[in-house]
Amino acid sequence: AGLGSEYTDTAGAVPVLVRATARSRRADCVIPVRGRSMEPAYRDGSMVYVRYTEDVGPGDVIVCSTSDGAVIKAMDAERKLYSLNPAYPYPVKTEDDAFRVLGKVIGSVEEEDWPDGETEKELERVFTEELRRFD
Repeated sequence: AGLGSEYTDTAGAVPVLVRATARSRRADCVIPVRGRSMEPAYRDGSMVYVRYTEDVGPGDVIVCSTSDGAVIKAMDAERKLYSLNPAYPYPVKTEDDAFRVLGKVIGSVEEEDWPDGETEKELERVFTEELRRFD
């Protein structure tokens, strides 16, 4: 969420297992939040559900590729990015600093979304083949 990090579709990606909920079923991926610029809604170290889409509007919190790297920011009516935390404003950009929307944040991964240790082991056993293909 800070000033950006390198973005690739697969480099560094690891599988995560979360409980099947209405929100997790709508998500295409889970990504970590780094930095405090999107607090209090999204805290440093938390994980968020993301739906891949370019269909976003004013007020949506999005993941986008920028000249700073991949960032999580809100978007205003003029398609400018901004931080939710006024203590960490996103730098003003010029017209030349285009960004590409990668997806829309649809919520945080809540504590109850994570399986407990025994359930996670069972899920790893059940999804062994899928996890191998992912790797």
